[in-house]
Amino acid sequence: MKWNTRCVAMPALAFLYAGCATAVEVTLIPRAEIGFTQYTLDVKDSPFASGTSDTLSYKLQTVAPLLRVGLTAAVGKAYLDGYFHQTAEASEDLNIQALGYSEGLDGDKQEYSLTGGYRLWERASVYAGYRWSDTTVTGDGGTDYKFEHDGFYLGGGYAIPLTDTGGLSLSAAYGFLDADLDTLFAGAFKFSETGDGDGLKLSVAWKAALNEQVSYSLSADYVKYDFDMKSPDGDYDIEETDIQMRIGLAYTF
Repeated sequence: MKWNTRCVAMPALAFLYAGCATAVEVTLIPRAEIGFTQYTLDVKDSPFASGTSDTLSYKLQTVAPLLRVGLTAAVGKAYLDGYFHQTAEASEDLNIQALGYSEGLDGDKQEYSLTGGYRLWERASVYAGYRWSDTTVTGDGGTDYKFEHDGFYLGGGYAIPLTDTGGLSLSAAYGFLDADLDTLFAGAFKFSETGDGDGLKLSVAWKAALNEQVSYSLSADYVKYDFDMKSPDGDYDIEETDIQMRIGLAYTF
């Protein structure tokens, strides 16, 4: 059984849409999205050398194209959604004025997410999920780092029908994450540190049907996580921000 046109217009949150019929069979909705991300990693007062009070602060910010592919499986008031997200390789300069040091960096970011949700009433839902992210960077001066974090999140969504075939979906989620950072700085100083963090993800999307099977989406996400990192030489903070704009197509089976 397939949902009506209104339901097709909201692939990831189809059962939130006003007028959706109750599904008695599993509906599968694969999708693909392309867009851009502005990614920022801000390291604040990281201990630089054992036995000293020296700290290292730097900020990396880059804009990169991205590809996201996902699949939603929905039945009744419940759904399960997963996606894989990959950015293209992007370049950025590392400049640390306190050390008089600069270096060119290249890196990319991968992300996996799995979400399960349930419709509470006509347009609103709650959901919970698991997210894993990995940012890898290599420098032309010997710097390499790998920043990985994973954890669970809780959130809610609300759909606002605006036309016969489309509408807005709004969602917010709060995540609780564990982080690992492995750094080789300038080919000479090696650090392996862990920490934990939390943060907020806000999303807005316009989704509308092109026909009974195909729908399109325009989406924007804002993600901000703060991490408390632990080091043998002292604790420090990392702030990660990710702003995304995407356009996508989905197909309902």
